[in-house]
Amino acid sequence: MSSPSIHRGLENNLHCTERRLNRFRLFAKTNADNLNIAHNPSLSMSQHSKLFGIGLSRTGTWSLTAALRILGYSAVHCPSSFEQIVANEAATDTPIALAYKALDLFFPNSKFILTDRNLDDWLASCERFFLNSPKPRGSYFYKIRTALYGTADFDVVAFSEAHKRHLSDVRAHFSTRPEDLLVMRICDGDGWDTLCSFLEKPHPPITFPHRNKSKRN
Repeated sequence: MSSPSIHRGLENNLHCTERRLNRFRLFAKTNADNLNIAHNPSLSMSQHSKLFGIGLSRTGTWSLTAALRILGYSAVHCPSSFEQIVANEAATDTPIALAYKALDLFFPNSKFILTDRNLDDWLASCERFFLNSPKPRGSYFYKIRTALYGTADFDVVAFSEAHKRHLSDVRAHFSTRPEDLLVMRICDGDGWDTLCSFLEKPHPPITFPHRNKSKRN
């Protein structure tokens, strides 16, 4: 279990949560306005493609991260800064789900993996998780949750709408480039066959990892 000092150290390294969120917002705004990042003097388009896991909370994002590491990728789960995204070959979880459209512009030719699961099972898992892991108001992850779900606290209506909206947005975004998107249902049994086929990687001789999995998940 992480100590309070570790958590304080992490918060101190976030350079002010508002500025970090605004940086992701800048990417989102850039995408929404159809601006060309290459022509923005404060940004330059990366020459390196990435792998992005753009699933919501409780859809197997930790398992995906572990699987990508087994396949040899440097992968960060729930990055706390843009620098972490740049420094790794793959990034997953809610900050990426929030900013995937802009990251698609900034990192051309990247591949995207949408982890998903049955809506009722997802809602039940989110309810247990969010009730047991509240975030301080104003913190980075509080803001990320609010931006994705419309609330930082579990609400069945808001979460249901957010789930539907996210899936619809992702499918629309990749409608003309289906080869760049993989939809995985890790909680329903998708594993190495699905992932390795998409990434054109050999099947590892070990069991597909399942992280954060409990009896009730």
